[in-house]
Amino acid sequence: MDNNGVFVELIYTMGKFYLYDVNTNGIHEISKSLYCFISDNSECDYSVLLDKAETKLKNELEFLYDQGCLSNNRPKIIEHSATGYLSSLTSQYVSNLLLQVTKNCNFKCRYCAFAGDTNLERSHTDQSMDWEVAKKAIDFLYEKGTLSKKISISFYGGEPLLNFRLIKQAVEYADKKFAGRRLRYAMTTNLSILTDEMIEIIRTHDFFVTVSLDGSAYLHNKNRRFLKNGAETHEMVVKNLRKLREKVGDYTNKISINTVVDPEENYNEYLEYYKNNSLFDDIKVEFSTIDTSRLRYDLRINQKFKVESDIYKLRHYLSLIGNDQYKPDLINEADNSLLGSYYYFMPKSRLGDKEHHRGPCVPGIRKLFVTTDGHFLPCEKVSEESNCMIIGDVENGFDYANIYRLLNIGKLTETECLSCICIRHCSICARDIDNIYNLDVDFKREICSQRKKLLKSKIEKHIIFNELGLFNVIK
Repeated sequence: MDNNGVFVELIYTMGKFYLYDVNTNGIHEISKSLYCFISDNSECDYSVLLDKAETKLKNELEFLYDQGCLSNNRPKIIEHSATGYLSSLTSQYVSNLLLQVTKNCNFKCRYCAFAGDTNLERSHTDQSMDWEVAKKAIDFLYEKGTLSKKISISFYGGEPLLNFRLIKQAVEYADKKFAGRRLRYAMTTNLSILTDEMIEIIRTHDFFVTVSLDGSAYLHNKNRRFLKNGAETHEMVVKNLRKLREKVGDYTNKISINTVVDPEENYNEYLEYYKNNSLFDDIKVEFSTIDTSRLRYDLRINQKFKVESDIYKLRHYLSLIGNDQYKPDLINEADNSLLGSYYYFMPKSRLGDKEHHRGPCVPGIRKLFVTTDGHFLPCEKVSEESNCMIIGDVENGFDYANIYRLLNIGKLTETECLSCICIRHCSICARDIDNIYNLDVDFKREICSQRKKLLKSKIEKHIIFNELGLFNVIK
């Protein structure tokens, strides 16, 4: 679309016509006549459209304009809003430290980024973090998080409990270091290794444990096996989860379940397993589907899976319309989709001269991932094998030049981004365009095309939710 034209996207869905206005982030139903008129005159600004329009269309145009729509305003520079505050943010607001206490794991999970079946060039090794690196990382958090209201230290692997000695040492040190401040610990674990000493640490500290469990024995064991002998792991995980729940005390606020759903299987089997097992009463279970974007092997999506998941979502939405108490038993795509759709299209102020798509978070602030050898990365999802993702280390602190580069990846495609209808919603971050050696502009352009299609889908979903009255539940 020409830069002089109104900054909008036209949508036809459910037999009706809509206009998405980028500057206000609003979705408006319009007449078929106006839809066709704007489509035929997409290069025109508001004043030209008004001159060309017939009386009936003039009234409709003026109504939209009075609501702030139909501006041809576009940003002039692609720059992240946090750019000017990087020094202040990174010197005072670091709040969430993730320590990769080991790269070792006693599981081999088929979909894991470290399992050798993805293109992230990652693999499990025997390398573990030593105390000197952990101590320097905690000291760095103390120094750079002086204005953070909440401090979090998470332990990450591999399987973090394989280096429990270091976890215990880090907790004891951080407790003293941050005495008087709000400090919480977190860990994601396969829970195959659990001792009474580990439980006591979890019980007596503000610790939150996310347990990786993929449903029933069959579903779980399909993708999650012991590394050494390929033996099944489900029985051990459930046994230890039951023990942890019994001894930890306030388990509702200390334990959650993360289930990676396999689209080759039947969706209802996951639901039935958790609903019919008292072990999971009052424990949050979060569903996510296997990320296929980086897999080396083909994953065939079971059509029954798709139908069952769609039916579950529909039933979930219908229960909301029926004014049933909104208390989801599982945190799943249905809940995330509804909440996400509601907040995606909240009213926004007019686009400024400097804008950037929303994908990148400020590297090192939302999360600061420290590898076993002390390198800083933006989060646990990027590949530690990629030099372009390193934003510093425990010896030298932050690499501000690379933080700036990762924060402002929109500059790689600045011309396209300035007039892109996705500028408010594009979620591309540096991880998505990392080819292990550098940030790949061709990767970014390819994903840009996908994001535009995704935005149209999100607009259509928002319209359907709104028509059904689902947003009234949230309001």
